[in-house]
Amino acid sequence: MRKFPVMLLLAAALPAWAAAQFVSAEDLYAGLASKDGQRRAYARGYVLAVVDVGASSTIHNRIFCVPKEAKAEAVAEAVGAWLREHAKDLKHPAEELVARALEDTYHCGPKP
Repeated sequence: MRKFPVMLLLAAALPAWAAAQFVSAEDLYAGLASKDGQRRAYARGYVLAVVDVGASSTIHNRIFCVPKEAKAEAVAEAVGAWLREHAKDLKHPAEELVARALEDTYHCGPKP
């Protein structure tokens, strides 16, 4: 029974937008551009999760190849810049746009 109060406190400590199951592209873009360190860190973590899933996927063909020496902050900034340039597309799912941004920025092999 002691775990319940602790879990309740932890849940209350999370920002409301971070507790959601899905992230909209608009929220992701706002998070990447935010001055709030916690919100920015959450958005960067989302981008890096997409990178990790894409890099370790054996089910799907890899559509992006982020170099091993790439810095996490630089990858998130590149995605944020791509989202800014494609603001008209922010109605699409966040994971789709992050994958497209990574494909455009870190295409596997020579660009077509």
